[in-house]
Order: sequence, then C-alpha cells, then structure tokens
Amino acid sequence: MTATHTGCLNSVDRAIHDLLSTATSPLIDCWEIGVELPERFLTASGLVEVLRARSTDRSTTAALWTETARRAQVQPQPWVLLAVAGMLPRLRASAYRVREQAGCERDDIESMVMLGFVETLRSCDPAMRNLSQHLGRSAEQRARYSVTTFELPWGDIPEPGPAGIRLLPLCGPAGHPDMVLARLAGDGVVTALQADIIAATRLDGLPLSFVADKLGLSLHECGLHRTRGEGAIAHALRSEN
Repeated sequence: MTATHTGCLNSVDRAIHDLLSTATSPLIDCWEIGVELPERFLTASGLVEVLRARSTDRSTTAALWTETARRAQVQPQPWVLLAVAGMLPRLRASAYRVREQAGCERDDIESMVMLGFVETLRSCDPAMRNLSQHLGRSAEQRARYSVTTFELPWGDIPEPGPAGIRLLPLCGPAGHPDMVLARLAGDGVVTALQADIIAATRLDGLPLSFVADKLGLSLHECGLHRTRGEGAIAHALRSEN
C-alpha cells in the first residue's frame, strides 16, 4: 500500500473537502457586493470555484476576495478556511518553489506558507488593491524568510500594530524587487523608513494613505519620504549602469 502524505496542505485540503460537502447554504449575495454572475447567490463550493478560476474577470475576483477577507476578520470560521480554499493551488505552488530552492522539509515549508497566508489575511486591509496577489506573495515570503539568514539593520522604524505595514523584512530570490530594494537600503542609498514605504506601496499595493496612517505620518510626509527614496534609487541604478 502506498503511504499517504499527511502534510499541512493535505490536511487542510481534507478539512476544506469536509466543509464544502456540508456547507450547502448560500453564503454570499453577489448583487449586494456589486458582482454580476450567472448565479446571484454563492455557496461555499461556488465561491471557492470562482476564486480559483482563471477565467473569472479581475473586478469579480477583487470584489469576492475583499468580501471573503472582510468576513474572515469578523468571523474566522468558516471564512478563514474558505479563503485558504480559494488560494490553495497558489499556496501549493509557492511551497513547492521554496522547497525546491531551499531543500527544506516539505511539512516545514507548507506550515510557513499557511502561517504567512493566515497572518496576512487577519491583518490586511480588505479593501486594498491587488489583495489576492498580496496574500499569495506574503505567504511565499513568510516561507522564504523562514529559510533565509538575510537581515537588515532596520534602525528606528516604528513597530507596526496588528494591521502592520509589512509582516516580514524584505526578502526574496536573487533579482527579486524585494532583494534589490533591500540591497539599496543596506548600502545606505535609502533609509529604512523610505524602503518600508516603497515596499508597502509599490510592491504590496497598499494605499499611501493607509501606510501613512499606520506609520503615524501625514499623507504629505509619507509621500515625500517615498519620492525622495525613489529618486535616490533611480540615481543609484543609473550610476551602476
């Protein structure tokens, strides 16, 4: 008999299967959130199917992820599990990439991917742009950070609260935008605060007003930090060439 792998994501997948087989009542009224689908009401399985389908248009996907994240923060069960279900194929792909590059144990990497996803889901702004991309990217970054020794001297950056700006220090594979920004910050081209603002707004897609509020800055001050940092980066990259 072939042994069945009992890793983190497989265990979650079984829990999802159990949930979808029993939760048959409508969960979301698409009309209420401005989504036009053939079926007005989505059940748990219908929601997961739409979230996973590559054929779903971006505005529909964005609206459904916003609603799913909002509900997950108010009522963790079953909404956290439904959010995981909607992202599961990407979480598996992320875990595979990190495992192949780092050569770590499968269960360890899958657990870190799951942790990163749930942490971000519980603390994100549900209305942020590119929410699904942010959730998937943060999950993979969490796993990468768990297997890297790369660290930055962040200095006096204010500690983020429960809805922090970035869950992780800048990290990523060689050539990744995070790593380029991290190198420039480490070289003193930009300050740690400028790097954090640029990463949060340009890479993670958070609104500048949201970042300013979380850092205790005015919108003008936050924008000025970003503009100066981006100018310094542009000058440094031109000088390298």
